[in-house]
Amino acid sequence: MTPSASHELPARPTRGSLLSRAWFPAALAFLYLYNFPYFAGINSANELPRIYLSMAIVDRHAFNIDPELARLGDTPDTSSFKGKRYSNKAPGMSLLTVPVYAVQKLVSSEPSLRSMFFWFRIFGSTIPSLLFLILLARLLGDLVPDLTLRRTLLAGYALGTMSFTYGTLLIAHQLSSLLCATGFILIFRYARGGGSPRSPLWAGLAAAPGVLVDYQVAF
Repeated sequence: MTPSASHELPARPTRGSLLSRAWFPAALAFLYLYNFPYFAGINSANELPRIYLSMAIVDRHAFNIDPELARLGDTPDTSSFKGKRYSNKAPGMSLLTVPVYAVQKLVSSEPSLRSMFFWFRIFGSTIPSLLFLILLARLLGDLVPDLTLRRTLLAGYALGTMSFTYGTLLIAHQLSSLLCATGFILIFRYARGGGSPRSPLWAGLAAAPGVLVDYQVAF
């Protein structure tokens, strides 16, 4: 007995159709992951204090960064308290990259500063940026029916704004804005009948840590 059309299995996607859908996100991911602006001589005031704090937490279970400053180079973005110097940045990104440094220590007892810059920014900025692009693509899928227009809008944001700059650096502006925007998108989709009943909870959990990453988010 021949099964009815309603019970037929959906056609499996062909290799060509998979490639036609995969090239665009793959290209964005490649550009974010490949781009690595690193200039050792500038002693980056935005990034070094965050790296030093992660090192201090793992190596010494402390928050002052005096030994790291003396060993790896000074940076102006610090604060002094009772004779010790601390990172004057919000600690969120440093806490996020603590596991990254811990793994690096397992692989190499003395990871280079260049290596720390590379892997810290991958997990602290770049991967969160790429995950946000997935969420943004889903939002655009709800709002913009035309695929070409959706890709144009997504590429415009991903490559034509400061997202591309900050998404390849260990700077809090990117991560904090992604957290706030994620909360907004989840609430927006929920208000329009999308998402799950727990979307407001996830929105709050996404947006709240933004203050821990960048104090200005509180305003």
